[in-house]
Amino acid sequence: MAGNYTLAGGDRPEILGDETAWWVMNDVGGAKTSTGSLPIGLEVRVSAFGFNREGAVGEATFYRYTLVNRSPRALTDAYVGMWVDPDLGNATDDFVGSDSARGLVYTYNADNVDEGTDGYGNAPPAIGLQFLDGPLVAAPGRTWVDPDGTEHPDQRRLTMTAATSPQKSAASEYGTPRAGTRADWYNVLVGRWREGAIMRTCGDGGATSQITCAPTNWIFSGDPVLLQGWSERNLFPTRTPLVANTPNDRRMVGSMGPFTLGAGARQTLTAAFVYGRGGNNISSVSSLKRASDLIRLLGGALITSAESEAAPVGLALDAPRPNPARGGAVTLRVGMRESGGAARVEVFDLLGRRMALVRDGALAPGWTDVTVETTSLPAGVYVVRLTSGAEMRTQRLVVTR
Repeated sequence: MAGNYTLAGGDRPEILGDETAWWVMNDVGGAKTSTGSLPIGLEVRVSAFGFNREGAVGEATFYRYTLVNRSPRALTDAYVGMWVDPDLGNATDDFVGSDSARGLVYTYNADNVDEGTDGYGNAPPAIGLQFLDGPLVAAPGRTWVDPDGTEHPDQRRLTMTAATSPQKSAASEYGTPRAGTRADWYNVLVGRWREGAIMRTCGDGGATSQITCAPTNWIFSGDPVLLQGWSERNLFPTRTPLVANTPNDRRMVGSMGPFTLGAGARQTLTAAFVYGRGGNNISSVSSLKRASDLIRLLGGALITSAESEAAPVGLALDAPRPNPARGGAVTLRVGMRESGGAARVEVFDLLGRRMALVRDGALAPGWTDVTVETTSLPAGVYVVRLTSGAEMRTQRLVVTR
């Protein structure tokens, strides 16, 4: 709107990473041929962004979603997920796996050569989906603190709660949800097979003959590198010799829930697609998990936060000023709880290396300005980390030349 946004006055678009694409969509524009559901009045705002950097962060892509309920009705027992058809190079020789501790679902090559004109050749990579944060849910007695210091009393944010892999064939009860059958899609988001059958931790995860195997919401959740637990390389963990699955074109779904989205309310989530490539197809899984760990460590520091004007209720770290920095001093506002306490402020690069120890000692309660000298830092993206006791806050710092 005219007069409401002026570059000369200092207004700037919110650019996440080094490049951002933004769009908005809703579910009232046409027939829902896949799910068969009626419109629910959901608006989805998306910021897709990436970093022009080497290493795990530069090889990943990030997606920040804001879900807005435009209807007059609350959405209860809601689940949100991402359906991924990974097609890792040559799509016909893929395996999938998941890691509940990392909140990760991933695809890797079944052998060390990804054949064909669309294949990666020798030592193919692995790719995965993880959620950096998710919708808020009730958690009485707890307080969730976002990376920008925003507190949510009696709430916490979800991470991935289920990872599934519907088979490509729609003919199988363990296959792709049937067009126009909304219950199929909901069951998959919950972490079951499309017709509601519980996944089991052996074989293909679904046959009734495997009913004695433990139930799970996580497809092939064992370790395919060490061949421990249930994976596509080890379908029956208690048997010898090992039995591997037949590779094929895989699907994977990562989801979160249940949560409530009230009338007129909004929920946010951030997803990352992560990449890892090692010396062979199996070590690529290890590389992928290391990349996942680094990106989860950086977490909210990859997303710019606005400066808070209110007095800090607990530990808080405002965005650096100026940011980007073009050499010279940058100011950080550090917020301490009423009693004050010891705190450490450090700067890390995106490979996890500490570049500077800025402050290490007692800070008074309230806001304190801390200066970071960036002259010696090469151009790039950095993470400023504030720690006090068991608490940690992070912000992103960009240095240009």
